[in-house]
Amino acid sequence: MDTRSPGKGCRLGPGLGVLLGVAAFMGSACAGGAREEGSGTASPPPAAAERYDRTEFLLHFQRGRELSRRGARAAAEKELLRALEIAPGEPALHIALGKNFFLGNFFGRAAAEFQRAIDLDTHSLPARLGLIQVQERLGNPDETLRVVEEALEMAPGHPEVLFLRGRLNYRRGNYPGAVEDLRASLRAAPGNAEAFFHLGLAHLKQDRFVQAAEQFRETIRVDPGHLGAQQNLGRALRLQGADRGAEEEEGRFREIRDLQDRKRQILAHRDEAIAAYNAGDFESAVERLQRIVEVRAEDGQAATYLGSAYLALGKFGRAGDFLERGLRLDPQNQFALMELGRLSAIRGDYGRAEDLLKQAIQLNPEFPFPHYFLSGLYRSQGRIPESLREMEEFRKLDVPSPKPPNGSFSTERRY
Repeated sequence: MDTRSPGKGCRLGPGLGVLLGVAAFMGSACAGGAREEGSGTASPPPAAAERYDRTEFLLHFQRGRELSRRGARAAAEKELLRALEIAPGEPALHIALGKNFFLGNFFGRAAAEFQRAIDLDTHSLPARLGLIQVQERLGNPDETLRVVEEALEMAPGHPEVLFLRGRLNYRRGNYPGAVEDLRASLRAAPGNAEAFFHLGLAHLKQDRFVQAAEQFRETIRVDPGHLGAQQNLGRALRLQGADRGAEEEEGRFREIRDLQDRKRQILAHRDEAIAAYNAGDFESAVERLQRIVEVRAEDGQAATYLGSAYLALGKFGRAGDFLERGLRLDPQNQFALMELGRLSAIRGDYGRAEDLLKQAIQLNPEFPFPHYFLSGLYRSQGRIPESLREMEEFRKLDVPSPKPPNGSFSTERRY
């Protein structure tokens, strides 16, 4: 849901801290959330691991990549640069920085980082793949083709490189070359919707309407929401003279387009929901977040934030429903674990509360607020030494002293 750092930003629910035996904080919940599916950490070469603290390097490297995936580009850059200070000369870091700059539309800086990775590792295919995409966006077809050919010399038959060359050939008007490369790419990687789509476009440009329609249908099979394929399928059928089929496909195109427009309108509530949430206007946050989860049932972060907003409003049944949903969608969601820990404590299930808060800490030892709530939980049970230990951990994690409930306590980073 949110794209800020998972371990630092926080607003905690008014009055709920008292129920945990500690002073209440203003706000509702810590900025952070789910780890995206498919996340991973590239390990440095073994020789490099001997030159620096690998654990600290991986901590900043992993955090930087995770933040970049969530869209927190400035925070990601900071973490990746910190990793670079620890391990200068690691090509993987320059690739990660290049990707982060590319996603932020800083194409010149992205190109420089990918080139630096190539300079450090002349056999780096990932760096070349990144540089190809940057040069395309910069409108440098000759340079793009040069890097593509370099990549194919290193990895002949690589499906992604073949796709990139096929797309480049299409854009340069070399439609037979595009068809050849895209077919070869699809033989090796038959699940690439964009390869099917560009193959259809290349056929369409050569007046091969039947073949074009076949490829657009394949695109839709792989990606049912592909608007370009749906639109061009209707066009290919019209050019074949199949007017009835064309009308059906054009109708489907309008349906998909309208559905996607509605989704975009709903998702526009995301920024408004975050602003309301951080301002403590939980009623407004609930209204907007509810619209999001109705459209995106798979959005675990939206569900978690909605549960947290309900928790701040004292609607514990609804809070539990959405927090449990958020955790089901992402079992590594430390924010959901923490908020469910708070809810369990409020309900008197201290054993589960302790387990959940400890899980959140285990996932991210630098997430300060699970320590805070765990301290309150221990204090409420008379476990004073443990309470003091957790409070000390909380205070060590670079968190400013809390202000009174009507203050403006927040350590959230704004990017």
